[in-house]
Amino acid sequence: MLLHEFLEPLGLRQAEAAQRLGISANRLNEVVLGERRVTADTAMRLSRFLKTSPRFWMRLQADWDLQREARRAAS
Repeated sequence: MLLHEFLEPLGLRQAEAAQRLGISANRLNEVVLGERRVTADTAMRLSRFLKTSPRFWMRLQADWDLQREARRAAS
């Protein structure tokens, strides 16, 4: 969602967005790929940068976690 709904429409590459967020490009890429959780710190940075709320990002993370666990439980 972060990549397709926010960064791409703004014409931003991950490296540029990471620099503006003050985080490593690796950290942002791992978030985009779902390999790293959105922490409160990351949620705050994203909210300031993208004019959203930190709660928006934390809720997306919670939804992702629940979906992932539901898939694991169903296996």
